[in-house]
Amino acid sequence: MSTKEIMQYIISKLLEKGADKVAVSSSISNLEELQFDCNEIDLLRGYDENNLVIKVIKDNKAASISLNQMNEDVIETALDQVLADAENSQPDEAYDISPKQDAGSFSMGPLEPDRDRMYFLIDEFLTERKQNYPALNAEGNIMHYRSRERYFNSNGVDFEEIQGGYIYSLMFSSRIGKKVSSFNHSYGLYLDLDRSFLDVGMTKDLIEQSVASLECQSIPETFEGDVILVPGLVREFFGSLIGHQLSDHAIISGNSILKGKKGEKVLHESINLCSDPLAKDLAESYFVTSEGFRSEKVEIFKAGVLQNYMLSYFGSRKTGLPMSKAGGCLIMQPGEDKLKDMIKNVKKGLIVVRFSGGNPSINGDFSGVAKNSYYIEDGEIKYPVNETMISGNLLQLFNNVNGISDEIINNGDCKMPWLSCSAVTISK
Repeated sequence: MSTKEIMQYIISKLLEKGADKVAVSSSISNLEELQFDCNEIDLLRGYDENNLVIKVIKDNKAASISLNQMNEDVIETALDQVLADAENSQPDEAYDISPKQDAGSFSMGPLEPDRDRMYFLIDEFLTERKQNYPALNAEGNIMHYRSRERYFNSNGVDFEEIQGGYIYSLMFSSRIGKKVSSFNHSYGLYLDLDRSFLDVGMTKDLIEQSVASLECQSIPETFEGDVILVPGLVREFFGSLIGHQLSDHAIISGNSILKGKKGEKVLHESINLCSDPLAKDLAESYFVTSEGFRSEKVEIFKAGVLQNYMLSYFGSRKTGLPMSKAGGCLIMQPGEDKLKDMIKNVKKGLIVVRFSGGNPSINGDFSGVAKNSYYIEDGEIKYPVNETMISGNLLQLFNNVNGISDEIINNGDCKMPWLSCSAVTISK
């Protein structure tokens, strides 16, 4: 049977066995990657990844099961298991599947790899590394992916999405004698191979910072100062704020410090952030959500005002608030500031390139280690710093904005500027 026939069979059989509602999603991915290690290209390989997720609702009880095989015996066992799991779960009237919608099929990106171009780009990077960054130790790959995703449910929803594209990935550190820098990484998702490795995201800057950090120093003292977050960290910090304050668990439990704040100004007026899975210049864009809805652009913050929570269908039904037909694909509008001017305006602080820390607390407090970062004093970058503790509060951070760069970085899954904020504790 074809994948479509298998999914239709699963729905039919579960309804026969007593399920009230059934949803099935499948993902079939074909991946081909060209890998390199330090000075040479060392591996070309292709492999497939298959996944099938079955969701059942019976008597307002829900359960799901995931499979990576589609043979008859595995499927029959899974049908009995997911029904039993549903019967043993707790009922909740908020459980549901997406309602009937017009069927749709969507396609985007190259479905076949350009192996010659993949080889050329890696060979070009290895040559540049040898000539310009001899202290750099790097390994990585370029991967072509082709995925076919299908969603069916017992309400008659039928969506198919086919995507292709490329992923650049690089891990690196630098070494001279006994001096070794901290590991860092870069990546990019794109629909073409039009850019060199050094032009992917912030790769060139990150590599130069890795080499420079071989001569790092400690900050002179503990102080409260400014931080300039690179685009990757802006995304990471906003991801934490959304995940811990605007998503299902935080809103349903009532623990979110932003619950009841929709329509209110909660961040600095310069902040405009949305989730746009339909953005044409993001390779990770998508047309259908994992819950079986056509995706939509969702404004999250506009001029600092909270526009929407990021709730699932379940979260929406549970709270009575609108659901979000989006997620990921974060886009922050650029500002009007030049990065060099943002640096000049810092009396004392850090350019934070990488951050390692646990999840923020329930009130938004965060603490962790700034890595691959730079000390700024009187508007000048003085030197790369040893691993340095920074701490603050996410809401305060995004309210104490000093500047937003007019330049953005597009990594294919988000578009973010540099962000300068004050009132962060920087510890020696």
